[in-house]
Amino acid sequence: DLAEVNHLFKSTPFFNMKGKLIANTKYSGSLAFSSKMKNHFLLADHLSDVQLKDVEFHYKKFPLLFSFPNLKGQIIDDTLKLENSEITIADSDFKFNGSISKFIPYLLEASPKISVEGEMTSVYVKFDELMSIKDMNADQKKSISTLPNWLEVNVQTTIDQLSYQYFVAEQIEVGIEYSNFILKAKKVKMNTLNGQITGDAKFYERPYNYLKLFTSAHLEKINIRNLFTGFQNFGQEFIQDKHIKGEGTADIQLQS
Repeated sequence: DLAEVNHLFKSTPFFNMKGKLIANTKYSGSLAFSSKMKNHFLLADHLSDVQLKDVEFHYKKFPLLFSFPNLKGQIIDDTLKLENSEITIADSDFKFNGSISKFIPYLLEASPKISVEGEMTSVYVKFDELMSIKDMNADQKKSISTLPNWLEVNVQTTIDQLSYQYFVAEQIEVGIEYSNFILKAKKVKMNTLNGQITGDAKFYERPYNYLKLFTSAHLEKINIRNLFTGFQNFGQEFIQDKHIKGEGTADIQLQS
């Protein structure tokens, strides 16, 4: 019972935790009831079958609810392998198949980063809500970089519907890669604004806090009025969505 486990820790960033943890563990290595246990654990042979059921919690003062309706996988030494695991953050839901490497060493501060690889699907993503996750550690010392330096990602993603403020897209397919301050969105395909958008994007940070975006996109039969509405008239008042209508098809190369 994770609610009971959570009460055992005098200081914890997790609040209102509930749910069940089921695990089978095989461990071959040394033990120590001291600070030496971290190194013993990292050097040991370790295999665990892990399952979380109906787990919910809040993290620090962050208002969004994290939940794991069903998470199932294995921890093999320093790698966490997940199978059809369900993750929900407030209104956004995800299913993930894949692996998270260097997971245990990162938690034990023995590795500078983790690596995520696999396939992710979602019925609905509320992107503006998820963007607030960057504020979770706002009370800690600020990072020298805007993009994270502790994460590597190679994930093939399919999303039924995504919203960001007034912008809505459906049937999204994209390959996401992130490493060394370079974020790539490959072979992007989505239905939006009564039309379709395909293309690629690259977003990177060199040097710190200097951000560059490169995109190459094809827009097919986009509803111009909906485009202006979705992007809130691009922050200007001279031409608004009520002033314009029609369809647009274009190839766009953008660097900013």
